Amino acid sequence: DVVDIDSAQKSSSRTNTNSSGMMPHDPRLWGMSIRQMYEFAIEIYGSPMNILVSAAEVMMYFQENGPEADGRNLPHEHDNLSIYDVVNQYVKPRTKGTGLSLAVLLNKDNEQQPTTKAADLFLSHSWAEKFSYLVALLCLECFDAKILKEGPFPEEVEERGTAKGRFGRELDTVFSGGINLEPFIKLLLWQGKEMPHPDTVVWFCAFAINQNASIGDELGGSIMESPFAQVLKDVPRMLVVYNQGLDLYSRVWCVLEMYIGVKRRNEDSDFIVNFAGLSSAGSFMSKQWVEAHYEAELASLRQELESIGYENLDKQMVLASGPNYGLKFAKGFCEKNPTDVRNADASVESDKEMIMNEIELYIDDVNEGVKAMRQDAMAFTMLALMDG
Repeated sequence: DVVDIDSAQKSSSRTNTNSSGMMPHDPRLWGMSIRQMYEFAIEIYGSPMNILVSAAEVMMYFQENGPEADGRNLPHEHDNLSIYDVVNQYVKPRTKGTGLSLAVLLNKDNEQQPTTKAADLFLSHSWAEKFSYLVALLCLECFDAKILKEGPFPEEVEERGTAKGRFGRELDTVFSGGINLEPFIKLLLWQGKEMPHPDTVVWFCAFAINQNASIGDELGGSIMESPFAQVLKDVPRMLVVYNQGLDLYSRVWCVLEMYIGVKRRNEDSDFIVNFAGLSSAGSFMSKQWVEAHYEAELASLRQELESIGYENLDKQMVLASGPNYGLKFAKGFCEKNPTDVRNADASVESDKEMIMNEIELYIDDVNEGVKAMRQDAMAFTMLALMDG
């Protein structure tokens, strides 16, 4: 249903340390559209092309240097912007003194559409991921088709290897000369699944929570009554966003989200849990590992990929990720390298203690849910691994 924010605010008992605004009582109303996220990203990066340039830099940096590489040392300051940085440098200053989260503020200030809808997509992700990467992945449908076909660099670049990028810097990249990014993102990052429409209302914690308030007060006294849990119990879809720099399930809040998602999926067959993105070292098998355990199969895969040819990227992806190769390798890796969410960390130790106490009886279910998603994600990244 469509809910008027002003009406929701008037009926809310939730107050803020700032008297100039109140958050809607129902946390489902703290969402924003994917198009709004895209437009906010353009404010930060300057243009859609700059977002794609930065996202390409981020993906190539981790592909070339491995997930253990220091993600704070990318070539340009905009490439280094994590969700933490975006919150501190852009969200907090923008919302200071309003008593509102960024999402609620943007909807309240939208004269053309001063109402909001309950969120229909919950993002489970890490704040350590780079913002440009998240925007390129989540907001693909917002980018102009011409920009995607040109790739992050102009088509007129003649020599592969060097391109004049934004801010006047020289860039060495496989994307020089122009490449259509759309099939790359759809196949490699989304594994061919349907991507969200720009008008999809997404619950993105960094923009949904009032970051200038006491986070402890915003989260409430009980983990399962926190805004995260309330929204996850009601939202129809959950999207897990993998990144190359951090294993999601080394972080306890991501473990909690997976626990709620797995539990709800077991109880509600209509609830959808999907994943997207490239996964990190903590859940990503290396080419060396595959060569050591599946030498003959890997040699066969290489031959079949060569016979298909790069221009048939979708056929290559289906072959590389299928049961004979990618899925087989991934299942073997997960059996030999199991993940136990009990090993997850938290910035605040008391958070970990509370969450682990809450999910204690469901640890095995959560581990199985994480294992299934890791297998699928790794199977679909085989084509990238072959080039790594």
